[in-house]
Amino acid sequence: PRLLVVLDGVLPMKPAMRALKRFTAEDLPTTVELRVEYLAAVRQRFDEDGADLMLTVDQVSDPTLVIQPMAPMEMMLVVHHAHPLAARRQSCRRADFHSHVELLVAPASARGMPHVKQMFFGGPHVFELSDFHSKLEALREGVGFGWMPNHLVAPYLDDGALVRLEFDEGNTHLFTPQLAYRSGYPLGRAAKLFKAFIEEEMER
Repeated sequence: PRLLVVLDGVLPMKPAMRALKRFTAEDLPTTVELRVEYLAAVRQRFDEDGADLMLTVDQVSDPTLVIQPMAPMEMMLVVHHAHPLAARRQSCRRADFHSHVELLVAPASARGMPHVKQMFFGGPHVFELSDFHSKLEALREGVGFGWMPNHLVAPYLDDGALVRLEFDEGNTHLFTPQLAYRSGYPLGRAAKLFKAFIEEEMER
């Protein structure tokens, strides 16, 4: 038996790891595959690989899926404390970012998604990274600015290494993660169990 779960890499990994640990303790003879993608690529992987569950921050609306909203997740616009943008005394406008490097973790398809395209600045200087941990390192080195999930940057905001940027369009976005599976295919025992565990861990 195989259990395949696809999740968005912007989400915290600890709940998934705790759910896996609890699942392991059940001693079910199941091969578990946990695959990480971003935005629209999560649904694409879910469909192409015939995954059992997906946890996405995309706004999914599909009558063939059972969709369960989870607790909201906060994204914030941050930069290194010594970056020129951090020294601004006034709120930044969109044009103010165009002379600086924008750090991105997103498939190209995401730039047309209504609920995320406003988070792209469209300047000429863009560094695309493979994951948010790489993006965090780039931010800590002062390479550029970017949106980051609160759970990754909170310690660096607390110690002053990173700062939140004031932006006249808002420096915070809330995403509602969604746990989804196919309505026409009842979940097996392993999938039901893992679903229950990850629901509980995401709420912690």
